[in-house]
Amino acid sequence: MKIILKESTHLEGLFDSMPLYLQRRLKIRDLLYFDTQLDKYIRETPPLNSFEKFSEDVIYDMLHHFVIDERDHEIDTSIDPEYGVIYDDDSMDKVFGMYWELGPLLIDRYKKKLEMGYNKKLSESLIKEDYEPTETDLLYWKIPKKIVDELGFELYDENDVVYIQEIHFDTQNVLFQFNTKDLGEEINYDDTNWIPVRFEGHKTIPIDELPDKILNFILRRIEPKYVKYLK
Repeated sequence: MKIILKESTHLEGLFDSMPLYLQRRLKIRDLLYFDTQLDKYIRETPPLNSFEKFSEDVIYDMLHHFVIDERDHEIDTSIDPEYGVIYDDDSMDKVFGMYWELGPLLIDRYKKKLEMGYNKKLSESLIKEDYEPTETDLLYWKIPKKIVDELGFELYDENDVVYIQEIHFDTQNVLFQFNTKDLGEEINYDDTNWIPVRFEGHKTIPIDELPDKILNFILRRIEPKYVKYLK
């Protein structure tokens, strides 16, 4: 109990500075997430731009994961009989928008620690300033059927699914993966021996040729540190 009291007191200033609608949703102890996770995001963020941009990358990446890890119960969902829980896009936008308001408060709160991390990375030359990632991590974002139709993808079976597997920044392409079902398990088209070869298991499309709906779908989900590489 003494530890919780000390931590709560330590975070009261941040809690009191939050908008009232966030105070109604969060308890002071929820803010411990940022105290415990900040170092991780400082380590993972390269100092490619100014200190201000570095701070934004650190804080908004951390906020992105805070919402997904700790507040996803606030996002409206539906149940797909085959693929489980699916987030509602409008509800996701609303929840992310609310918690994005914490960004400036967290940047101000952790300014000294952010400065120390930024300067240490620069002085030790941990990452070259001209470094750019060539691609995202594996994403496997399932695309809603209405967007699949808009992209004009031909599926082997109407119940097959399409994922965004990766986004390639060096070639400015998005890699899509096509899966079907075999004995209750998902399998890529390329790994079957019955799907005709004209149904490719992977397909790339240039980012600048994607419809607005899929671009918005990507921007709502991609980690903020990657947005600047979507040219």
